[in-house]
Amino acid sequence: LQAQVERNSRIAGLLAQGELDLALLIGQAGANGGEAVAQVPALWLAREGQVPDAAAPAPLLLLEEPCLFREYALQALGRAGMAYRVVFTSPSVAGLWAAVHAGLGVTVRTPLGLPGGVAPLPAAALPALPPVRLSLHRRREPSAPAVDALFTIVADALQAAGATA
Repeated sequence: LQAQVERNSRIAGLLAQGELDLALLIGQAGANGGEAVAQVPALWLAREGQVPDAAAPAPLLLLEEPCLFREYALQALGRAGMAYRVVFTSPSVAGLWAAVHAGLGVTVRTPLGLPGGVAPLPAAALPALPPVRLSLHRRREPSAPAVDALFTIVADALQAAGATA
């Protein structure tokens, strides 16, 4: 078993090239032959105990484009007519978590795999966000029994973690 964590576009490309047998993609449920396996909430997150000043523009910590969570944040704030400023952009989630831990601002992610010291903001702090769909994609050719078994394990683990189908 080899696992790889990358941005959605990179993972989808590796899958299309036959480099991966199975891929978990965010926000692409049902696309390109994938099977929707879970839905999780998108949350506004900050350093534990930190709430942004409602009178100031929301300080955003975002991944580089393209990023579904970036789109969610900007669209939600735009629809609500709320001011914001992008104070930090990173190519990696590790960089994003470092900025959150430093207390630089708020970001949007799911509750899955949150590091310690990061917590959801109160619901009234910032506008509501749509849920995030997760999908599992298999390599196009017939898959091996081990890949099918892993598919079931991943789908079951997501549901056990509180994700809905």
